[in-house]
Amino acid sequence: MSDPTATAGSQYTEDQTNAIGVASLRRELIGAAATLDGQPITNVKAVSRCQTVFTTKSNATVTVRWNKVGNFAATVDHGSATIPIDDGAGVHNFVLPERDGFRRVNGTMGHLADTCESHTQHE
Repeated sequence: MSDPTATAGSQYTEDQTNAIGVASLRRELIGAAATLDGQPITNVKAVSRCQTVFTTKSNATVTVRWNKVGNFAATVDHGSATIPIDDGAGVHNFVLPERDGFRRVNGTMGHLADTCESHTQHE
């Protein structure tokens, strides 16, 4: 099933919930010098309600499809937190300092996955 919020040739307009969530991820991940698969994160952008693109310093992009993300559990080791996100296309590890920002990122990612899942179930 295709995402009805993303149509060919159009720009996705974020709803308020996703706009706040993605802005929070952008602020927290970039501000904390977080890494994605070992590379510093330089941008976070929603391309649809259920897809967020993360860009790294090496210009690599990773698209997370929140409707494919199952349960995930962060781990903390010596002040560094790792959030493994698996959307079926492989596991991507987000690493950032274990502080308040980590808790906001972890919660926001869970919220984006839950919101996407509940949205697709009501279609």
